[in-house]
Amino acid sequence: MNEKVDTTLISKDYFPKEIKIDETKIFPMVVVATMSSGKSTLINALLGKEILPSSNRACTALRYSILDDDGESQEVICVTNVDGTVKVIKENLAEELETINDSDSVENVFLKAHIGGVLNTDKALLVADTPGPNNSSEESHEKALLDTLDKVNGGMILYVLNASQIGIYDDRKLLKIIKVTLDKKPKLKVVFALNKIDVLDEEYESVEEMVRMARDYIVESGFDNVDIIPVSAVSALLFKKVLAGDKLTRRECAEFESLYELFEPRDYNMHRYALTEKSVNQNNVIEMNGNKYKVADLCQAVENTGITLLEKYIQKAQILSSEPINNKVKVKITKEKTI
Repeated sequence: MNEKVDTTLISKDYFPKEIKIDETKIFPMVVVATMSSGKSTLINALLGKEILPSSNRACTALRYSILDDDGESQEVICVTNVDGTVKVIKENLAEELETINDSDSVENVFLKAHIGGVLNTDKALLVADTPGPNNSSEESHEKALLDTLDKVNGGMILYVLNASQIGIYDDRKLLKIIKVTLDKKPKLKVVFALNKIDVLDEEYESVEEMVRMARDYIVESGFDNVDIIPVSAVSALLFKKVLAGDKLTRRECAEFESLYELFEPRDYNMHRYALTEKSVNQNNVIEMNGNKYKVADLCQAVENTGITLLEKYIQKAQILSSEPINNKVKVKITKEKTI
C-alpha cells in the first residue's frame, strides 16, 4: 500500500485556538514587504475593496489572515485579543480595522472574505499579511514575520517591492530572511510583485528597465529563476471600485482620470466583443467626472495594471499544490485489424 503523502502546507497552531479550521484544506500565501511598498493596497486590490488599513503604524506587529471564501456574501472579522477573548465583527469592517490597527490589546485578526480573481480548488487561499521588518529597531516586526514563516510549510510568498525604491537596506535584510526560509522549505515558492509602476516617468525610466533592475537586484541577493510581475495596486483597486459602483473620495476621483489614461485599453482585443454569462454587461456605460466609460474598457484597464496576471499566477500555484488527479482513461480495442 502506498503511503499517503502529507500535503498540509500550514501548521495547525498558525490559527488561534479559538478558531477551528481544517489546515489540510489551506493554501497559504504569505505577503511580505518593507514600509511604503503598498502591501496593504495590493491586498485590497485582490479583494476588490478597501478593507485593510492602507498603512500600519510603525509600532504594530499584528498579523492579518484573510481566508478566501468563494461562497461568502458578507465579510466577517474575528479579532483575538491578548487576553484570549474573541470579538466577531460583521459591520463597518474598514473602520473597525482602523481602530484595531491602533490597539495594543489585539493579537490576531482573522477575516473571511471573497477574493474574486482567484477560485479556490481543494485548498482555500489564505492570505497572511505580515508586518515584516521595517527597520533595525523594530524587533517585534521581524519576530512576527519569522513566526509566520515558521508555521508555513509550503504555498507561496508574495514579496511586494516598491518600484521607486529598489535596493534599500530594509529590502536587503528581508530578502535574506526569505532566501533562508526558501532554502529550508522546498515546497514554498516566491513571486515578486513590483508595485507602484504608475509612479514611473516613462521619459526617464521604462517598465522594462525597472523590471530588469529589480531582477538584477534580487539575483544579487541569491535568488534563481526570479518571477516578477509589475503591477499598479492603487490603479487596480480604484478601477475595481468604480466597476463595483463604490463611492469614491474626492482624491480618488481626481486620480481616476490620470490613472485610466495610463492604463486604458489601446489594443484590438476580442474580449471587448465576446458575449458570455460574465461579459453580458460589458457594453454598459459608467459615468465618472462627467465622462463615460464602457465596462469592457474598465475591465481591460484592470487587466493592464498587472493585477489579473498576479491573480492567475496565484491560481496556478494553488492548483499545482493540490494532489495529482489520476485521470487516465483506459481504451480497449475489441478487434484489431492491420491495414
